[in-house]
Amino acid sequence: MGEIAEAMSNGLFCACCGVMLDGEEPGYPRYCTRQCEPPGHRDPIKPTKQRTEAQRNKRRERNRRYRARKAARAEAARAVPRAVDDEIDALEEEE
Repeated sequence: MGEIAEAMSNGLFCACCGVMLDGEEPGYPRYCTRQCEPPGHRDPIKPTKQRTEAQRNKRRERNRRYRARKAARAEAARAVPRAVDDEIDALEEEE
């Protein structure tokens, strides 16, 4: 195997296009962009992040509060035109 091919398989260069990455050789092939990665490839350095139950509960509560505020804003936005329409109707009845 040639030096460049070996460097590509050791992770010094992108395994697809041959671009030099960061000067480190971790010992496995790496890729410079998502376009160079083969389908189904996962970088072994970046494992998926697992959240604790407390973190999941905190996120759920934050999302619940966000949805409640969003619903309240939507209701307020619907109420304003109704109040204006009621005032217009009252003015028209006076005439």
